[in-house]
Amino acid sequence: MITLSLTPRQFFYLQAAVKRDQEFLEEMAPWDIDDQTAEHAADVRMCKAMQRVLHGVEQTQVITH
Repeated sequence: MITLSLTPRQFFYLQAAVKRDQEFLEEMAPWDIDDQTAEHAADVRMCKAMQRVLHGVEQTQVITH
């Protein structure tokens, strides 16, 4: 498992970027996809999986003394 330290702004940017990617992929015209249907479908699945991961992110609070 990977642990990342992000500011709230960085996290929200990452969420928005994945959402933008998914919207872009879903709005692609069939002639833009051509013979890359398998790759396109894999990218759509990856975006959806990343959205689920980002939705389930746990926050760790660190208190310094």
